[in-house]
Amino acid sequence: MESMVTVLIPFYNRKKFIRDAVESVLWQTYRNWKLILIDDGSTDNGSKEVEEYLSDSRISLIKNEENIGKVRSLNKALLLVDTPFILELDSDDLLFKYTIKDLVNEAMNQPEDVAIISGNMVRVIIGPDKEIVSKNRVKGRQFNDKYEYLLSNRVVWPRFYRTSALKEIGGWQTDDPLNGLHGLDDLRILIKFVEKYKFKWINREFIMLRIHDENISENKDVINKMREWVVRDTLKRWGDLYEPIFIEEDGWKYVNRLVPK
Repeated sequence: MESMVTVLIPFYNRKKFIRDAVESVLWQTYRNWKLILIDDGSTDNGSKEVEEYLSDSRISLIKNEENIGKVRSLNKALLLVDTPFILELDSDDLLFKYTIKDLVNEAMNQPEDVAIISGNMVRVIIGPDKEIVSKNRVKGRQFNDKYEYLLSNRVVWPRFYRTSALKEIGGWQTDDPLNGLHGLDDLRILIKFVEKYKFKWINREFIMLRIHDENISENKDVINKMREWVVRDTLKRWGDLYEPIFIEEDGWKYVNRLVPK
């Protein structure tokens, strides 16, 4: 049977977590997947943690000679994808056993203009030994149009892409003041999708996001400046009809409303 989905896992210095992410793909009830691992120039010998998995013909590894960033790593892997769908997975997160099966089944029943399928997530804070300190369910939602999505200040989880659509929009975006090295790659790619395609939300948990000391971003100033740039750039491309009004909550900047010009 032809493989329907390729899972992409970029990682940089995630020796402590990368095996867990790979194992969460291996334990899927749906077996007909491919997995591309991208070591983005890790300095912690993280690739050695996944070498044993490469005996599985479904799994391959790209090793960057230097750290080029998550966005460019994903774009390198995209060139190798030959399946109809792609599932993006961060190297410290986990899939539930039924995730790929449910997402593939849903995708097969959707029209071509539906290019992103997502669901809900379980967000956990973990301690130094990966023990769960706290856990909460985060519910996704459906979006009816691009302005509704922009005002939601959200990204979606997981991100299950139609490959042809992802390639059509040019892959992950790097044409910004920081060349894609800012942590808002998820927001940018989703905005590009919502301009041309529809999203589909399923009311079920598909992914566990693990929050830990190594992945908590404290660079609020950079993220906030980039969020404002992304929003303004997007609105300009959409006809420059609105002026965004921003608010700050706990030091993070969000779009509050759009005022007609």
